[in-house]
Amino acid sequence: MYLSDKRSKNEFTEMKDIVVEWKHGRVKGFRSKEEAERFINHVCKKTAPGMEYSVFFYLNK
Repeated sequence: MYLSDKRSKNEFTEMKDIVVEWKHGRVKGFRSKEEAERFINHVCKKTAPGMEYSVFFYLNK
């Protein structure tokens, strides 16, 4: 059984985990870097503007 192009792309994105980390925690499960940066700008910087935030890409094998 062959996978369709759409399904194979979805499986690839499920393998990659985008994470936002800061000094006291992290949130994972973002679909893109832009979505993670939006979370930083709209949530994190409003609740704790003095902290540094980072976006990381983890590859789950």
